[in-house]
Amino acid sequence: MTYEKNPATATRGPVQTSGVAMGPRGALTGEVETRPTRSTRLTLKQQALDLLERGWSIIPVRGKKAAIEWRQFQERRMSEAELIASFGAGGVTGMAVVLGKVSGDLYCRDFDFLEAYERWERSHPEFSRQLPTVRTRRGMHVYFKDRVGRKSRRYEDGELRGNGCYSVIPPSEHPEGCRYEWVHHLPPLGAVPEIDTELVDCNIEIGTML
Repeated sequence: MTYEKNPATATRGPVQTSGVAMGPRGALTGEVETRPTRSTRLTLKQQALDLLERGWSIIPVRGKKAAIEWRQFQERRMSEAELIASFGAGGVTGMAVVLGKVSGDLYCRDFDFLEAYERWERSHPEFSRQLPTVRTRRGMHVYFKDRVGRKSRRYEDGELRGNGCYSVIPPSEHPEGCRYEWVHHLPPLGAVPEIDTELVDCNIEIGTML
């Protein structure tokens, strides 16, 4: 299995890579050849501004917790001035996108384990190649749009996140020391692909988050 690795958000264009192989337990193997782009030099604050320009509601985080009171940003996106001020707070280690309508009907399918993601990837190779995907400490986050407005759901292997949730995104630091990384990066300033949520409902549902 080969993934494309981009150490930044890639909103200013992708980096050139030679391919990254995923080894046992999700470890990266093989060499990565990168050509520096402006995105690799952007500060966290600058990358957050790029995503705000994309139409996403972005908040700062400390570890996996919001660094500010974030509930209002389920309904509106910050202004540039608000975002700059919020990322100037002490202890900020990364950023998160507030999901749902405020970010253009953005959803995240959280696969807690790499094996669960690979099972879905084999079932839907055409979507797994085009949907923005993030490697987490243990698994994968897959981002897509769905205008139906479905509720978030819990699964045995993770969850579907939408309205009322946020998701930590690259280049944030994980509390246990690693970084969130794009393995299929965002399209340059274009729309995240829209698919039916049922296409990621491939595993056993165990409840509904209210």
